[in-house]
Amino acid sequence: MPYISVNVGKTLSDEDKIKLMEVIASDISILPGETAKNTMINIIDGCNMYINREQKNLAFVDIRVLGSFALEAKDELVVALTKDITDVCNIPTESQYFNIAEMDGWGSRGHFHK
Repeated sequence: MPYISVNVGKTLSDEDKIKLMEVIASDISILPGETAKNTMINIIDGCNMYINREQKNLAFVDIRVLGSFALEAKDELVVALTKDITDVCNIPTESQYFNIAEMDGWGSRGHFHK
């Protein structure tokens, strides 16, 4: 179950949040074996985001996946998400940051799984 949290430094309309969720859900299939069906997506808009002590219109995307994926697949995912965030949120490429954490296990359904 991938978990994707998107933090943006601007307020999004409900329509834009749905658009963003839909494109993220679609993009996750870039990673082999991952699907929209089992992906948890959290969109947090209106964040006070600062860089170099200045408030900016930034996006930070935290992606957590079970297992590991080839560098090429992760790069393809970041490329797709960058385009989608630019299109939906009007945040330029140079203002977007990504983290992909590959986990060896996590808890769900009351237990820790590997």
